[in-house]
Amino acid sequence: MFLKGLTWTIVISLVLSVLAVFINRDKVESDLVSRAFASLSQFNRGWVKIRAEGRDLTFAGKSPLTALQKSALEAVENVNGVRIVSDRSTVRPKAVPYQWSATRTGTGFILKGYAPSPELRADIVEKARLVSGGVAVKDQMELADGAPEEGWSDAVEFGLANMDKLKTGSVNVDENAVRIEGEAKDVKSYLALTEAFQGGGDAPDGYILASNVSTPRVTDFVWSAIRKNGTIVLKGYAPGEESREEIEAMVIDVANGASVDNQLKLASGEPADWDERITFAIEHLKALKSGEVRISNAGIMVSGEAVSNASYVAMTKMNAPEGVSVTKTISRPVVAPFIWSARIDEDELVLGGRVPDEAARKALLLKARAVADGRKVVDEMKFAAGAPQGWQKLSTFALENLGRMKTGEVKLSDSKLALKGMARDEAALTAINSAKAPQSSGLTLEIMPPEPGPAKIEAARAAEKTRGAAEAKAAEDAAEAAETAKTAESGKAGAAKTSEAEPVSPEACQNLLNNITKHKPISFKTASAELEDVSQGALGVVAAALKRCPEAQIVIAGYADFDGDDPANPALSGKRARSVKAGLVKLGIGEKRMTALGYGETKPLVRNDMPENKIYKRHIEFIVKH
Repeated sequence: MFLKGLTWTIVISLVLSVLAVFINRDKVESDLVSRAFASLSQFNRGWVKIRAEGRDLTFAGKSPLTALQKSALEAVENVNGVRIVSDRSTVRPKAVPYQWSATRTGTGFILKGYAPSPELRADIVEKARLVSGGVAVKDQMELADGAPEEGWSDAVEFGLANMDKLKTGSVNVDENAVRIEGEAKDVKSYLALTEAFQGGGDAPDGYILASNVSTPRVTDFVWSAIRKNGTIVLKGYAPGEESREEIEAMVIDVANGASVDNQLKLASGEPADWDERITFAIEHLKALKSGEVRISNAGIMVSGEAVSNASYVAMTKMNAPEGVSVTKTISRPVVAPFIWSARIDEDELVLGGRVPDEAARKALLLKARAVADGRKVVDEMKFAAGAPQGWQKLSTFALENLGRMKTGEVKLSDSKLALKGMARDEAALTAINSAKAPQSSGLTLEIMPPEPGPAKIEAARAAEKTRGAAEAKAAEDAAEAAETAKTAESGKAGAAKTSEAEPVSPEACQNLLNNITKHKPISFKTASAELEDVSQGALGVVAAALKRCPEAQIVIAGYADFDGDDPANPALSGKRARSVKAGLVKLGIGEKRMTALGYGETKPLVRNDMPENKIYKRHIEFIVKH
């Protein structure tokens, strides 16, 4: 019994000893593993796997970095109490391509890609916080071998440094390039990014730099060009510096001498059909003398004064880009003064000058046909802006009174109206003189009474011929008597009647000519250089007088009456003077002695406007040069 009890005691002791060994071993192994992982606290240890067998450890896992694997293994081997460390760890393949990126969104800052060491990774995160603008920085980077041996960290730092200039966007760094894209915070940041990625500043050596950053985005992309006082001012936005310069060049091409003030700012947000819109706008700017062309999200607006009628018509016909709303408030060229006219003669009624629009033109043509009394109506009117208020009523009033004339003209300058001509009959004369112009700032009438009938005219001409012959004889006798008296006073011998060929002084010659033109002026038919019949005899008397002063130089001065347009009268009076000169040459007077000049209606012999006195306004004077 004793031996049996002793045996069970020994067995139980052995079992307890074995259990104690196993229990104690688990504690040792657990402690070693725990202290081994503790030694890796300064490393990225998520990849490490450690197993203990007594005091022997197995070190396993796939390290992202070769350097990290070695450092971690060395740390485990130095743990106190570890006898042997079996290294069964591996290293991940190098990352190819080796990429890194930082992205700024509206709410955060995200780091992705690879970092070559834990220290550099931590440094990148810290620098990202500095440029993040206070938003949260999310680190989604991984450790990996494969980073370029030189310049990679400089490239990453350069990319991060420029992230603070982005409103949204990203920077990407690979093995040989740094690329930035997104929207700049403002124009200043855009320009700074453009300069930096052209190789300025702290650009890393050996890396290609590429920028695809847009200007700040605006919700309403507005552009305008204002032409005024010889200057074109560009305002609003352009989608980039190159576009800004191209727009300026296009505007200079259509400026027609105007200076160009380019105040365009850089921005993004332009419509998809921006190029079509800007081309359309500048085509209108070319056709404007003054005004504005404006592009906005709402469409295109054009306002102002056209350079010419052709430009006005061209602008009304220009087709807008598809789907774009266009508003045009344009006027024809403004003229000042705004002049319109109409004239009537035996054959036609001619309308000229300016009219404000097609409606006014049609109304005037309709009125002209109504008063033309069968005459041809000729339309020479052109369009223009600048007609004063009440212009249509004034022009209609003018045509009504032109219809009461046999020949004449009406002229409307702004709101000043002038009527000039010969009344059709006595009733028409009374109607014209009593008419009151509507809203006129001035009314001028120069209306002659109607011409007498044919019988009355023939009687007047017969009487004129008889009287003319007597006056011519009297003029010749008076001239000879004057010369005889002068000869007697000077004591010269000779007969009372001086020979026709005997010379006289320039003063005496002037007296002879004055007496002739006083008693019988040389006159012409209306609107003609043809002599009146009664003046043929007087021309012979003048020739006789001129032969008595053969050395004297003579000026033949012609004058016209008030009929016809004022600009035509000097030309007509000149023709009359030349007609007299030609007649005197035929009568033997030397052509080189005479100079023919026309003075129009500036010196009428009489002021009475009765038709029978017009003959005295269509006259000739002779001036002897001493």
